[in-house]
Amino acid sequence: MRRIQGDLLEQLDCAVGELKDTRGLVIDVRGNSGGGFDAPRAHRNFDLDDKEEPDRPRFRGLSRF
Repeated sequence: MRRIQGDLLEQLDCAVGELKDTRGLVIDVRGNSGGGFDAPRAHRNFDLDDKEEPDRPRFRGLSRF
């Protein structure tokens, strides 16, 4: 990703929804210059104690094959 637009979270939610059967995903943002990113909301998927957006899926670790 080179640029992060204001609707990034919605685009990512849609993309991840389309990849719901995928076992893993890596998003490379090394080329991004920063700014315009809602970090607390973006990292919500990884915070099991965050009570906001309760229907949002949470990452609970990788399951073993």
